[in-house]
Amino acid sequence: MGFFKDLRTIESKSREIGRSYDVTSQAQDALERMKGANAAMASMAPQSVPTGSGVAAVAMITAVRNTGTMVNMSPVLELDLLVMVPGRPPRPLTHKDLVPQHLLAVAQVGGRVNARYDGSNGAIALDWATPVSG
Repeated sequence: MGFFKDLRTIESKSREIGRSYDVTSQAQDALERMKGANAAMASMAPQSVPTGSGVAAVAMITAVRNTGTMVNMSPVLELDLLVMVPGRPPRPLTHKDLVPQHLLAVAQVGGRVNARYDGSNGAIALDWATPVSG
């Protein structure tokens, strides 16, 4: 008898929740969050350099900030970088990038990442998968 009473209680509670659940506001909230994620990804696009262009560089991370955006369980981070191109002075740069979950240990202050850097427009493409040699 207790089992059926519990089922009846669960059913009545679910009906009560269903009546008070505002689908429209939930959909609007999801749409606003998606617009925010799209804007974050769009702001990253002009900063990236095709891997075949630019010069090889090493970027040292001087600061890391979480943007709050996740893509496929990987965070989008805002990184302050010191870009070091051989034969040129180091250049500070701020860049947003999606960091793969399994490489988050590299994305910390003092971490070094291989990169392709285009000095004409300040665009950079970070290569998280290739370890920095030396």
